[in-house]
Amino acid sequence: MEWPTTYERKIRYSDCDPQGIVFNGNYFTYMDDAVTDYFEALGSTWEELHAGGHDIVLAHVEVDFRSSARLGETLVTGVRAINFGNTSITYQLQAWDQATGRLVIEATKVQVVVDVSTLQKRPVPTELIDAIERLQGGPITRRAPR
Repeated sequence: MEWPTTYERKIRYSDCDPQGIVFNGNYFTYMDDAVTDYFEALGSTWEELHAGGHDIVLAHVEVDFRSSARLGETLVTGVRAINFGNTSITYQLQAWDQATGRLVIEATKVQVVVDVSTLQKRPVPTELIDAIERLQGGPITRRAPR
């Protein structure tokens, strides 16, 4: 499956640590930016999600660092949904160097849908599931309720 959306970022001096490579914590920002672009591609805005009484919070992230991104490179981060739980969405992400295709990170990120006011878990809205499946061109795996 191809990546339904990608996020590009030219690596800046401020992204790098004294070793001249991207500081590991910055990859979490790049992943957030990629998911933000993914939501924009859905035609959905955070304001619409909030207007429906929903918000999304991070529950888990797991990252494997495969190589180091360096100053001046352009990092491309692809994102796609791979699983729906009752209240969660799991994304697969990869980032690679645009010029060489060299894999930099592989990650999974789980976000939980919550009530915008109480932050209590809520089921993933059907409209959001439908929009994700349209964007990705087919059904997404659903984990059985526990």
